[in-house]
Amino acid sequence: MKTTSVYLNFLFCMITGLLIITGCSEVRDDFTMPAEAEFKVHPQGFENPQSENFHGTALKGANWNWTSCQECHGEAPMFTGGKSRVSCASAGCHVDREGKTKSVATCNTCHGDFRAAATDFYSFAPPRDLNKNTQTTARGVGAHQVHLRGNVFTVGIECNECHKVPSAVFEENHLEPSGANKVRFGTLSSTQTRLVDMDANPPRYNPDAVGPTCENTYCHGNFSGGNNFTPVWTIVDGSQARCGTCHGNPETGNPLPTTTQEGGPHVPGIFDCQICHWVDLINLLRAAWKTGPLLLK
Repeated sequence: MKTTSVYLNFLFCMITGLLIITGCSEVRDDFTMPAEAEFKVHPQGFENPQSENFHGTALKGANWNWTSCQECHGEAPMFTGGKSRVSCASAGCHVDREGKTKSVATCNTCHGDFRAAATDFYSFAPPRDLNKNTQTTARGVGAHQVHLRGNVFTVGIECNECHKVPSAVFEENHLEPSGANKVRFGTLSSTQTRLVDMDANPPRYNPDAVGPTCENTYCHGNFSGGNNFTPVWTIVDGSQARCGTCHGNPETGNPLPTTTQEGGPHVPGIFDCQICHWVDLINLLRAAWKTGPLLLK
């Protein structure tokens, strides 16, 4: 009996040994480590503005809710690293053309010229709009730059004449669909003049026109003797503000407003604006929209 037990123990040890040897002989040492990308939390192209997976596009799709970003990258809007120790400020992405780091909360991060300096006021407005459009035929681009930079008629129109400009990126309603992108006309476009009832016909942005238009604005002739011209926002070839469109004859380019003989307020035969408006003509043309509405009442 004892001999049988010893024999069985010996047999068990032999079988176990053979199994171990066989198993070990099949252990592979040629495993290939997964590529680094397979360990990433974000999808391929998350850092690439041209990719459909770009993080800016993802944020827009989430209605600009940055909560999930803060969980790993730290408190918004600076995202200094947090648990992931990866910061937007130090990753080399949010920098201007000179390599200077910019806050994620800079105005030209989401719209305007992303590579411009954080202090470049003109770069805050499109092009680029929130849909990445850069052509003036796009509603989000249109005549933004023409208004900001001005021309022979004006020194430029500031953003708050058409939008509620937020003081901070997370200000209430800024990131909402009806937030800062909604047109809200300011005091200049609503200037009240003689013979014009701004209360009955206030300035209005019409996004549903064939081309989006601005209606009843002081800026485009809704004043005494003016033409109350309705410019198309997405036509930026000079035709929407040519001499004669606001007052006078846009077909001939004659800027003289209609006379009393034509049912207008101006005296026939007076061709010098300075006689009645008592300012230098060039200064009038360049500053009327900024400081001169009272002179044109």
